[in-house]
Amino acid sequence: MGGNRHPAEAFGGLMTTAAVPEQVPPENPQWTADTYLSDLNKIAIYTVTRGMVPLLATHTRFLVRFTNALIKEQKKEKEQDGAGKATDALTGGWPKWSQRLIARWLRSGRMPNGPLMTVVLFPYLLRLVVLVPWLIAWSVVKGSWDVLRKGIRGVPPLITALVVVFVTSDAWRILGTGFTVRFRVLVVVFLLSSLLFLVRWNCWDDIDAKRREAEKLLVGVRRTNMARFRRLMTCGAPPAPIVRPSIPGTIWVYATYWLLCAFALVVSALFVSGTLILIGVILISKDETKTLAGSVHVYQTLPGGAVITMQLLSLSFSLGAFAAFFLVAAQKPRDRRVFMANMLRRYRRDLVVYSIYCHAHDRAHDWTHVSVDVKPLIRPARRPARLAMTFARARRRARLSNQLADLGRQEDALAAIQDAADTYRELAAAHPDPFCSDLAASLNSLSNRLADLGRREEALAAIEEAVTIRRELAARWPRAYRHELEESLRVAARFEHGQDLRPLAPPGSAGRYPT
Repeated sequence: MGGNRHPAEAFGGLMTTAAVPEQVPPENPQWTADTYLSDLNKIAIYTVTRGMVPLLATHTRFLVRFTNALIKEQKKEKEQDGAGKATDALTGGWPKWSQRLIARWLRSGRMPNGPLMTVVLFPYLLRLVVLVPWLIAWSVVKGSWDVLRKGIRGVPPLITALVVVFVTSDAWRILGTGFTVRFRVLVVVFLLSSLLFLVRWNCWDDIDAKRREAEKLLVGVRRTNMARFRRLMTCGAPPAPIVRPSIPGTIWVYATYWLLCAFALVVSALFVSGTLILIGVILISKDETKTLAGSVHVYQTLPGGAVITMQLLSLSFSLGAFAAFFLVAAQKPRDRRVFMANMLRRYRRDLVVYSIYCHAHDRAHDWTHVSVDVKPLIRPARRPARLAMTFARARRRARLSNQLADLGRQEDALAAIQDAADTYRELAAAHPDPFCSDLAASLNSLSNRLADLGRREEALAAIEEAVTIRRELAARWPRAYRHELEESLRVAARFEHGQDLRPLAPPGSAGRYPT
C-alpha cells in the first residue's frame, strides 16, 4: 500500500532540542498508512491543545475520510487488514479487547464508518475537553512568566517615577477616590489605548516566521513530539512560512492575537499595580491615607498596623493602567519586537506545528497512496498587490479576445490573447503560484484562436503547455484544478486526432477565456 516504515537513519535519529537543520526532502517519500495516520493524529492533538482549536473539526473529518478510503482500498486488494491498521493507529494505547471490537465493526460494514469513527474518536474529544482548558491555563501561567521575565524591560525605572507620583496628595485626591465610574473609565481608556498602540491590524506581521526562526520556535518541544515533527519536515512538510487558515481559522487567529496582546498588557498593569500596593502598605498608614485622600475605607488590617485601603487599591490600579499605556506608547521599534516575540512565542510555535500538519494533510495521497479526496488546507498564494495593474491589463486583453472572436475578427482576437498570454507568462515566471492558473487558461484560449485560423501545430503546442501547467496544479490542489485539467486534456486529444474543436461548446462560447 504505502511502502515501508521509515528507518531511523532516514530521519537522522530522534530530534533533540537543537534547531532543525535544513534538509532536502526525498522526491517520493513513502509511508505506511498506519504510521502516517498515527503521526498526523498526534500532531493534530498537540496543535489543538495548544490553542488552534478550529483544527479539531477539520482533523475529525479527515480521519473519517482517510479511514474509509483505506478500508475500501484494502478490501479490494485483499492483502492487508486496513480496519486493523486504522484501529491500531488511532487507538494504540487502548485495551486490546476494545481494539479488536472496533476493528471487527469497521471490517464488517454493518455500521456506516462515519458514525462508527465518531464513536471511536469520542475518547479523543473527551480527552480534549479536559486537556484544552488545563493546557490553556498552564499556557497563561507560562506566558505571564515570559512577559514578566523578558518582556517588561522598562518597568523598574517606570515604577521609580510612579512612586514619586504615588506619594503626592494630588494623585490621591484625583485617583484614590475608590472604584467609581471615573476610575473604571480611566482604566479602560488607558488599557484600550495601549492595546491599539501595541497591535498590528495585519497580525501576520507579528506572527509569521521564516524557516530559521520557525526552527528556533520548535526548540524546547518534547523529544517524542519533535521526532514526529522531524519525520514530516524531512519528507517535505516545512514549518515556515506559517500557513494561513481559511476564514473561520483566520478569525480565530486574529481573536487569539488580540486576546494575547490584551493579556500581556493586563499582566504588565497588574505587575505595576501589585508593586505599588506593596509599597503603599509598607509606607502609608491609615492616618496618612486619610490625610492624602481626604477619606479612608479599610479593607484589611495587617499585622504591625499596616492596612489595605480602597483608596490605595484604586490609586495603584489607575497608575498600573497608565504604566501599561506608557510602556507601549514610549517603546522603540526594537523593544516592541522583543516584547511581541516573548509574548507570542508559544502561540507562534503552535502555528508552526499547524503549518507542518497542513502540508502533511494535503500530501496524504502522495505519501501513502491512499485515494482520499480532501479539501486542501494550503491555498494558492494571493496575487501581490503591486502586480494588480499588470494582471488587470492581461485580463482585459483576454476578454477583448473573446469579444473579437464573437464578431468574427479572428486575427485581432488572436493578437489580443497572444498579448495576454505573454503577460501572464511574465507574471507566472516571477510569481508561479498566483499566476500559473491564469497562464494555463490563456494558453487554452490561445490554442482555440490558433485552431480557428487553421494553425493546428501551433494550437497543439499551446494546449500541451496548458496541460503541463494544469497537471502540476492538479497534483498540488486536486479539488481546485482537476476539472480544468480534464478540459485541457479533452481539447488536446481532439487536436491530436485532427478533430474540430467547435462541437465541444455552444456557438459563440468555444475557447473563451474565463471571465
